[in-house]
Amino acid sequence: METSDFEVRIPVHPGDKEDYNDISMLDTSSSDAGFSSEEETPSNDQILQEEKPSLTIVNEELEELEGKSREGIHILEKLETILKKYPSSTGANEALRKQILETMDQGKNHPTITIGVVGATGAGKSSLINALLGEKRLVPTSGMRACTAAITEISYCHGPWNYEAEIQFVSRSAWKEEMRLLFEDMQDGLDELPSTYDSEFGIACAKFKAVYRLDPEDTRTMSIEKIMEVPNVAAVLGSTKYVSRNNATDFYNELKKYVDSEPHSLVSDQDIMDTNNTIPQNKPVQLWPLVELVRLHVKAPVLSTGVVLVDLPGLLDVNTARGTLAQKYIKNCSGLWVVAPITRAVDDHSAKTLLGDGFKRQLQLDGGMGQLAFICSKTDDINLSEAADNLGLKYAREALDNVCEEKKQRAKAIGLKIQSLKQKDKRIRLKLEKLIDFAIQDDTEVAPEINSIQSPSNHGAKNISLSPSPSPRKRELMVSKKNLTENQATIKAELQSLETEVLSVRKEIKLKQREFERCCIEKRNEYSDAHIREDFVAGLLHPRSTSEDEGSEDREIPMTKEKLDVFCVSSKAFQILEGRLKEHKVMKGFITPEDTGIPQLQRYCLNLGFAARMAKHTDFLNNLGQLVNSLQLQASGQDKLSLRSNQDDQELLQAEFNKLKEVLNTTILNLSKALLGIRQHLYASLDGAAIAAKNAAERAPPRWNRVKKDGGISYPTYKAICRRSGEFRDGKGNRYNWNKELADPLMAIIGLTWERTFTRQIPHLLNKTSDSLRRDIGEFHKNVMKNVRTLNESDSRSKILNDQCLRYKEKIKQIIHFITDKIDSKQKELNRIFVPSITTALKPAYIEVSTIKGAGAFPKIKAIIANSVSQSKNDMFLGTVDFIKMELEELVNALVDLIDLDVERIFDDMGDDYLTGVKSSSEMMDKSLKEELISFLNSTSLFGDIAREEELPGDNADPTDTVLDSKPTVVTTMNGSEVKHELEHMDN
Repeated sequence: METSDFEVRIPVHPGDKEDYNDISMLDTSSSDAGFSSEEETPSNDQILQEEKPSLTIVNEELEELEGKSREGIHILEKLETILKKYPSSTGANEALRKQILETMDQGKNHPTITIGVVGATGAGKSSLINALLGEKRLVPTSGMRACTAAITEISYCHGPWNYEAEIQFVSRSAWKEEMRLLFEDMQDGLDELPSTYDSEFGIACAKFKAVYRLDPEDTRTMSIEKIMEVPNVAAVLGSTKYVSRNNATDFYNELKKYVDSEPHSLVSDQDIMDTNNTIPQNKPVQLWPLVELVRLHVKAPVLSTGVVLVDLPGLLDVNTARGTLAQKYIKNCSGLWVVAPITRAVDDHSAKTLLGDGFKRQLQLDGGMGQLAFICSKTDDINLSEAADNLGLKYAREALDNVCEEKKQRAKAIGLKIQSLKQKDKRIRLKLEKLIDFAIQDDTEVAPEINSIQSPSNHGAKNISLSPSPSPRKRELMVSKKNLTENQATIKAELQSLETEVLSVRKEIKLKQREFERCCIEKRNEYSDAHIREDFVAGLLHPRSTSEDEGSEDREIPMTKEKLDVFCVSSKAFQILEGRLKEHKVMKGFITPEDTGIPQLQRYCLNLGFAARMAKHTDFLNNLGQLVNSLQLQASGQDKLSLRSNQDDQELLQAEFNKLKEVLNTTILNLSKALLGIRQHLYASLDGAAIAAKNAAERAPPRWNRVKKDGGISYPTYKAICRRSGEFRDGKGNRYNWNKELADPLMAIIGLTWERTFTRQIPHLLNKTSDSLRRDIGEFHKNVMKNVRTLNESDSRSKILNDQCLRYKEKIKQIIHFITDKIDSKQKELNRIFVPSITTALKPAYIEVSTIKGAGAFPKIKAIIANSVSQSKNDMFLGTVDFIKMELEELVNALVDLIDLDVERIFDDMGDDYLTGVKSSSEMMDKSLKEELISFLNSTSLFGDIAREEELPGDNADPTDTVLDSKPTVVTTMNGSEVKHELEHMDN
């Protein structure tokens, strides 16, 4: 589908050595890469020399489709009302009503594209989103680390306010569980180990301080029940707060009350209150620890096409509730944007390791590698001088130096001329002053009112008057004064011209410097783009190395560097150039907003939603057109058309239908067989992976149970891991995930096979099935239109049937697309049960060890965990694989049945269309219903005059002698995006 109005083309500025010989080829901006200037950094208005492309949010094609869809809903509502009035004894009208309601539901659904924005702390995600939204500051950020921030979902606001928010607080049970973990950690002495805000214990302590204004030490003498009953905390648990504002600043300030945290308030003395274990009742609490999810609705153009941005707080979120919610979002995301500062992504080659192996493995299983975009943020963080040396800009730098030196010499020469002229001007000024003094002394008759001479000096004026009848001496003085004044005027004019030229030369130097600086930014972006594609894709492919299909010829790389979308952006520079950060000067290297990369990303975002909406409206209008065509054929059909009198045509048409049914059934049967073969190969790989993981499981507990001096885990940390069902991050940055560690061997082996099965083999097979079914329908239509003479007697009917064939073929594509989505959704659900199934299997052991205390507890705890792994390994691996196979069997069988049912429905609908003329009188549409349908369809603005009221024959009329004076036709584009019904007159 064409979406050219929104097509994103990331700017590329290639250039060779020759390109830089002419400085006019350069296109950049800043000043520490070139010669410094005493001029101030130009203002926003001064540097916006290039036209700024606007963010296009209007597309005529989309608007037209949306208008037709709205009209289509109105038409369906009216049709449903009409059919209600004419109950059918055979149930035919009720079947039509059901089809109308189903089509209506499809038209009312609005597609959304959910984009998850992920990145490490300090990557600039919130700043990026604010820039995309066109807001100075809207998305709230936490003063703590990313692991304490709530998930923020941002979508377009369709309500009356400019800004709306829903702040969802954690449930009472979830908060109680967090407090239980904190209390037990304190009792086990976890507070004696190093801890930071990056550790689960550190986060829990920070939350406790913020909410209860107490020191975590107080938990030793308090109960969880008492904590949970604090009124101002209990009142918000499980609730949702709504905020609505029209002003962005007011909206942001209101949000801060719920989501913002001040680091100093978490550790200050007044927070640690000695209240004799009494919880302060009247102290205001900080609510950010209790917030689970924030939904923002904003009237931002970039979201107008249905894109929903989700700011996910850190890939390694250690908060259980938020981590689970984040994983749910990631599973349902249409795409992921990975944000990293450009210096870290390129200089440290962290694109390879930015995502953890577990996250990359999950992307592989999901088949989500093709849905990624990498965003290099903070492109303004650059040393332009170093960049010029490192990015192959030697010739550009030399060209700049030569041009600037030439212009500096020109300015210097002009400066010398200016100095010379100023000296001449000074001498003339002195001569005039002496001349005036001499004239005053020599003149004995002073006439103040005439011949006033004003000194050109800036220090005032001296006036003299000469006598009405000057002496020769006087006349000589006057001539000298006149000559000097004229010379001085000439010098001043020349000075002004030279000074203007100097300013122009300085501006040219400054412009060339800014152009070179922008070139440095662009070249660094190009360099980053290429290297990130290499590093990031290499990092994504790393988990595949353990696959059993390592050397397989079928081993394909689903994501190549050419497919990865990379954007290099500077949110700060964009906001400055847009005038939202007026307190900041324009940043070096950026002349227009386009230089910041944000507009390109905005258009990319718009394009995602635009394509989804276009597809949705096109599908709806296709199905609407098919329905209207069927109604038109039935409403215009006669009780006994000539087809019934032509036995040969009737038999031929029926034979073609029987043949069509046979080939359709054969295609679906072949699909079922092919799916079985794919599943069997997958099941064999799953079985092998389960056995390998089962064998590897025995080696895990000895690693966990090593003594401390051999790198083992301390008792408090071991208990904390068990308390959190096998997953914990300590204060030293160590992350423990025993369940994932047990599942890794299985997932590493199955990864490639799973990915190939669900992202390539099954979609490819379904597409082939779609092509085959559509080809079968096309062949049927071609044969009957060629051989069944009666169908071609009416050009109008022929055109409608031609159009219906295209619409039925398009409907096949819709069915297969729906099935593909269902399989994809289910496989994402199933590939996520490996780790949870292990957690479930070990849960009794985790619970048991939490109750063991006292002398000798640690060895007992280790033994319980080791025994549990040994005894549960069959259930953890073989049982899980059996469950997955059972679920897949049920899914595939149900979906094949669904395809069979939908194809059979299309077959039946085609029968209604092609066999309209051979139905018995009891099956035909009521005459009054026909008349009302034709009358209504004639009056619709969407379809125009699709038919005019027909002259139906009388009861005694011979249908074989009846010739329709006019018949409707449907004129439609091939892709179904435009529907137009016309009246065609026939002369017989």
